[in-house]
Amino acid sequence: HCPESFEKLTQLVNRNFFETRRDFEKYAELFPQSFLSRISLLGSDGHWLDAGSGEGFALQDLFNQTVIDPEAVIKEADSSFWRKRKILIDPVNLQESAQRLNFRSPEDKPKITGITYKMERPDPKIPNLTFKIGRFFEEIPLNEFAQADLITDLYGVISYTPRLDEVLRRYHALLKDSGRAYLFIGDYLTVPQHIWTRRVERIGEEGWYSPFVNSTVKKADGSTVSLLDWIQSLPDFYAEVEKVVIQQPKRGNLVPGQIERSTLVLEKKTGHSNIPSLKLVESDEGKPPVRKFEEVP
Repeated sequence: HCPESFEKLTQLVNRNFFETRRDFEKYAELFPQSFLSRISLLGSDGHWLDAGSGEGFALQDLFNQTVIDPEAVIKEADSSFWRKRKILIDPVNLQESAQRLNFRSPEDKPKITGITYKMERPDPKIPNLTFKIGRFFEEIPLNEFAQADLITDLYGVISYTPRLDEVLRRYHALLKDSGRAYLFIGDYLTVPQHIWTRRVERIGEEGWYSPFVNSTVKKADGSTVSLLDWIQSLPDFYAEVEKVVIQQPKRGNLVPGQIERSTLVLEKKTGHSNIPSLKLVESDEGKPPVRKFEEVP
């Protein structure tokens, strides 16, 4: 299964060009609102697994007295330090989720596991918060994990792995029945907009800005489909793309439009997984990379 791909991945991680310090409010902004609802309903018997947690600040935030400040989230949604915009947020859902999350006693909070290959700070040593550090998810024995109600993957394992089929099997095995995995996949522009690529602003045309969606799978019958379509066709999950809508005002010669910040939500179906085997045949140097896979017998 392309061991040289893990060598490339190790080199990439060690160069550390990633955003690794996201807090929980950033997760609440990037993921669809059903994520916030789901996690706010988890009690002491719940388990959240974050597949690519970086420095782990978002996970640690869940053990704060105030997990999320609705006013701060709404203020951030209405502006940005570098351009005007508006993230559409349901204030009722935000307030209700915040009330469930904030000021909850530690014993009423779920268990949380973060997977991070490289962590620059010491483990904060919080009860019920566990970090798996220094190993790729694909190589950690499954029996080291508890069953999960919720898996999040924000530019994490699914965006970089050379063993995508194995990761999906593991997600299926680790999710409780009807548990959900939130796989962040990127942005769709409804009209040309100003976008940022590697900290440089440019004009982005209408369409997907997503290495995940631009990746492909060549199926056993010879046809080629997008990675998104391939995963959505798997019988092992109920699959739906959920969106966070960001309104962009008129700017210069560009007409107003919106960015649809998209997450693939997979809900586990019962039974054994029947995910076809894949091999990675090509991967570029992007962060994350555009990849080409093929089904293998």
